[in-house]
Amino acid sequence: MKTNEIYEQLNQYKKFNWEVKLTDEVINIVFHEYLSISLYYYEYKDEWTCVINNNTTHWHTHGVDLINDLIDIAEGSIVFIEQRNWLRRFLANPIQMVKLDVFNIQKDKYLNKKVRIYSGNCIFKYN
Repeated sequence: MKTNEIYEQLNQYKKFNWEVKLTDEVINIVFHEYLSISLYYYEYKDEWTCVINNNTTHWHTHGVDLINDLIDIAEGSIVFIEQRNWLRRFLANPIQMVKLDVFNIQKDKYLNKKVRIYSGNCIFKYN
């Protein structure tokens, strides 16, 4: 799926409180003040790269899976755990993505650390 097709599909989901912008073949989605995702399409690979918060944390996917991943994020099914200590500059992936049910099991482990925790529709902890 091409950039314009994905952009049009994302704009059809009016129930989500996200802001979708298309600039220079890059789709930027802002969920809230702590979470934004930039989508880059690589035609020669026929895949999308999804970059979280303009950071090194990213994942690769294809058109249909991309829409499903973004819907899961918007619905809060995926939780982001962002390291907030001085070591985060040296981490390859300072933002960890966890399924909500796994997060609920391990919640105490994360709440006692210096992290920012949020999903696409909720901020659990910030500092």
